[in-house]
Amino acid sequence: MNYIAKFNPYDMSDEIILTVATGRKKVLHEVLDALEDNLISDEGQQHLLVWGPRGIGKSFFLKYLHIQFKKQPIFQNCQFVLLPEEQSNIGFPSDLIHMIMEQVETGGTEEVIGTWEETPEMWNAAYQRLQDYCAEQKSKHGQFLLVVVIENINEFLAKIKNDVIAQSRFRTLLENQKNFCLIGASPHSNVDNDYGNRIFKIFREVKIKPWTEDDYYNYFSRSWLAHQKTLDQAHSEALRQL
Repeated sequence: MNYIAKFNPYDMSDEIILTVATGRKKVLHEVLDALEDNLISDEGQQHLLVWGPRGIGKSFFLKYLHIQFKKQPIFQNCQFVLLPEEQSNIGFPSDLIHMIMEQVETGGTEEVIGTWEETPEMWNAAYQRLQDYCAEQKSKHGQFLLVVVIENINEFLAKIKNDVIAQSRFRTLLENQKNFCLIGASPHSNVDNDYGNRIFKIFREVKIKPWTEDDYYNYFSRSWLAHQKTLDQAHSEALRQL
């Protein structure tokens, strides 16, 4: 039961996530509907901010969203990139793009090194790399959406708070890149509420609400079921090895 007690969704299997998922169906459908609108729309994409205080279950919800996204037939030709929780090596928009593309192309981001500065050449090359990839996938599949999740996006936005050029490039990425949707997670809302900031009102907010009493009851019931499944699987494996 350690993985349940610690509630670390990054260490949970898809099966466990689906078993213990509680009280998130409404917000799940809200986000999936927004992603479907992005997929079929010829207009600019709507980017999302999933917010709620620390410990409310944002990481769990985002992994749950990833699982459900993969199960929807309409998204069969789309991609969902869940970046690592810690993003200390993302200091500029081009760093973010390199993280995305490495995850897409190699399945990992260990080789990505953050930069000390972002020159126009670096930004243009990174942006073109993402643009070419999305255009290629769109041409290949007809419909395509690259969904990228970055946790603690408030920390990234704080890094570029006083960098007008970096802010402008980030807004260019979100406003002009077709077939691309960014979902940021933050412990608080209004990360784009500064009227003088170039990222003003770029996100649609999605609040993760606290569980009800019934939700807690359902979670512990499902946790017990997940624990029993794990014990049964271990027992079956032990019998096979006899």
